[in-house]
Amino acid sequence: MAFSCKLIPNSTLPYFSSGHVQLHHIIEDILNQTGEADLFISSFTVAEEFIRKLYKYKEQNLIKSLTLLIDLRSSKKLLHLTYFLSQVADEVYLANNHSKIMLIKNKQHHVSVVTSQNQTRGNRFEAGMICTQKHVYDFYKKQIDLELPKCLPIGNLFTRTT
Repeated sequence: MAFSCKLIPNSTLPYFSSGHVQLHHIIEDILNQTGEADLFISSFTVAEEFIRKLYKYKEQNLIKSLTLLIDLRSSKKLLHLTYFLSQVADEVYLANNHSKIMLIKNKQHHVSVVTSQNQTRGNRFEAGMICTQKHVYDFYKKQIDLELPKCLPIGNLFTRTT
């Protein structure tokens, strides 16, 4: 694994990557510490390689539920991945989105990851923060819960107009 951090309760860990760390490495490391958890991911775009990693984590019972929020402009790119996405994610939404947030939660843990990297192969400098403070998780979760009803569920991609 290319990334390793120790989750410390009520702390924030900044990270900086010179391109060797992918977001799936961070997710895997966190899930290996938290155990099975609900996962929410927002990103501008997502790649097949990343979805395959999420599928693997679901098969390993590390992901209990998965919700994705992707930018509308990425929907054309995602068309060929729609069936695969439906097998991996419980819910997929499209919206005007540029945020890159991951929320990981189970009974014992509330982890927020805010990053500069999309859910694609990143071979650039990237930076982010991993936070285990519940009030930070709750802040992002509340904002997302306010926005998701305004978003387009990908299951309705071909039947609903915006």
